[in-house]
Amino acid sequence: MAAVHRLVIVRHGESAWNQENHFCGWFDADLSEKGMETLWTIMEDTDQMWLPVHRTWRLNERHYGGLTGLNKAETAEKHGEEQVKIWRRSFDTPPPPMDKEHAYNKIISESRRYKNLKPGELPTCESLKDTIALPAHGNSLRGIVKHLEDSHTGPTAHVVQNERGTGPFADSLRGMAPPLPSINGRNKTAWTCLVSDRASDI
Repeated sequence: MAAVHRLVIVRHGESAWNQENHFCGWFDADLSEKGMETLWTIMEDTDQMWLPVHRTWRLNERHYGGLTGLNKAETAEKHGEEQVKIWRRSFDTPPPPMDKEHAYNKIISESRRYKNLKPGELPTCESLKDTIALPAHGNSLRGIVKHLEDSHTGPTAHVVQNERGTGPFADSLRGMAPPLPSINGRNKTAWTCLVSDRASDI
């Protein structure tokens, strides 16, 4: 019988732009009053504040391109609900790219977070196929779950319907990621990012 490994994924707390129904993407919106510092809350509640925290742009929400900052309802009125649903939920269809004149282009592209990126690494938009990541935003979670379910070779339409609420959920992963040898008495599990431009062991 294949080993069962449990992966717990947590969606971040609500941001101001979530509350206001704006496309956020790579814009670093403040948390709303309802939001919380998810990582610190979990570490404190599980008495694991000693764990190291690794930050990387590779764990960003996918880049919403030209949709960044727009109201989702107003965008649906302009382009149609079906088109916006495809931009938001499809696996391999990116939103319109962000041009240099976009209101948030300079804020994002000149952020100190990305000063060490190589030429061509900073995207102008991304589909879920481009962004597979473990923690963070709902769209990133839809992408990783699709890969973990090994459905990337099949139809992608169901990903459009895959809604993940704020908070943790778990998936049983049978034989997909064998544990690595114990490190400092704690077992580690290896996961390799399935997208080449963000590839790394995590």
